[in-house]
Parts: sequence; structure tokens; C-alpha cells
Amino acid sequence: MPLYDITFSPRLICPADIEKFQVIEKARKTLTRPTFDKMVRTVDIAIDSINPSANNNLIWTKSGVLFGNKSSRPLESIQHLWTYAEKVFGDTKYTVMFVGSLLLWRISDKENLWLTVQRDTGKKDPDTDKEITERHYWIDNNFKLPQQPTVEDLMQKFNRRR
Repeated sequence: MPLYDITFSPRLICPADIEKFQVIEKARKTLTRPTFDKMVRTVDIAIDSINPSANNNLIWTKSGVLFGNKSSRPLESIQHLWTYAEKVFGDTKYTVMFVGSLLLWRISDKENLWLTVQRDTGKKDPDTDKEITERHYWIDNNFKLPQQPTVEDLMQKFNRRR
């Protein structure tokens, strides 16, 4: 099943496109294959272990929940992810971008229908002065793409005849 970014209007996120992100390609080229594969497995295990919330059975996450300082995952199961990411990118924003990109890539390749939205964090990137965003993810197997209007729909809307 696919992953749709619904931040503005539904847009399909293709795993093959995410896999080509510069941060993912750099890590794949820099790290040994077993190390990179272990990082991918760590992300997959974390995604597969997400439990529905107690209130409404919603399966929801973001990278900070899975891999951040307050993660409920055992430290030893995620520390290697950060250790090797820092070996590739140093202590820079690209380390966080890489882990976030890994999560985006792996969720986009899962069976359920996932949705994502980007939200502002209220923080500015010191290099670009742009707002830093974070992604939130959740499963919604009942999501339906809005139907695109046909030519007939548009003509009727604007009271035109063929």
C-alpha cells in the first residue's frame, strides 16, 4: 500500500524516489552493506512495533517518537542508528535528516495505507533561515483520494456548454 503526503493535497510518495535522497545514497555508499542493512532493519522493526493509541486505536508516529531521546525503544536497539549516522554525517543536521529520510522511505514501502503531513516546529534552520518541519505519520486504510474533476464537472461549474 502506498504512502500519501497530505500536507497540501494528496501526493503519492514513491519508495524508489525516497531511496534516491542524497542522504540515503551517501550513507549507503559510505557504510558497509551489513551496517546499512542493519540500520534499515532497525527502522523496520520500530515501525512494525508501533502500537495503537489507547484512546482511538490510531497508529501514529514521527521519527522523534521512535528514535529520539524520549523513545520508548530500548537505547541499545537504536543507538547504533545514531552512531553510524554520525560517522557518515558528523554532528550535523544531516544526521537527523538521514534518520528521518530512512523512516519516510521504509514507511512508504509498508503494506498499510500510511498518510503523512509536514508540520512546522517553530525553529529556524541556522544555515537557510527556513522553518524546520517534521513529519507525522499514521495509518488510515479507509483513506480515499479526492476525485479529480472531469471536464464535464468543470464546464458545469462554470456554466459552460460544449
